[in-house]
Amino acid sequence: TYVCRPGDNVLLECYVRHQRVKSIAWYAKGEYCEVKWFRIWHRYEPTTGQCILYLRSVLNCDEGSYCCEATSIDNVVETLEVKLKIDNRK
Repeated sequence: TYVCRPGDNVLLECYVRHQRVKSIAWYAKGEYCEVKWFRIWHRYEPTTGQCILYLRSVLNCDEGSYCCEATSIDNVVETLEVKLKIDNRK
């Protein structure tokens, strides 16, 4: 679980164990995360297996469950769930 404040920039991170990844997809609350270059983007580093979802200036509506789904060229699917909590205390 990642905890942040409204307006923070957040990097949600996970690592894929598969060596031969065909695709990486991120989901927010069950919905596919569309890349929006000014606010949301993701990156995969094949040499380390690192997957990052970047959220710029998070809003209260960004709170929830995020899932990284990696599919290997053999169609083996690996998923990891990360929770984002927004702390509104001053």
